[in-house]
Amino acid sequence: MLDRREALTNRSKVLRWQASTLQALNLLTDDDIPQSMRLLLDAIDHLDVAAGGNLDQQVAA
Repeated sequence: MLDRREALTNRSKVLRWQASTLQALNLLTDDDIPQSMRLLLDAIDHLDVAAGGNLDQQVAA
């Protein structure tokens, strides 16, 4: 069974792959892609911070 840190790191890796796929599929006429990309990258950053922090304190909070 994965620990919390490993699960967050794995999810971050998957989302990074999806972000690069989204970027590759982006067309000049896709107006919603830039905003979606910013939200996706923010989500990845949140996962990375959660995976790097003291998880015992975060769970207790």
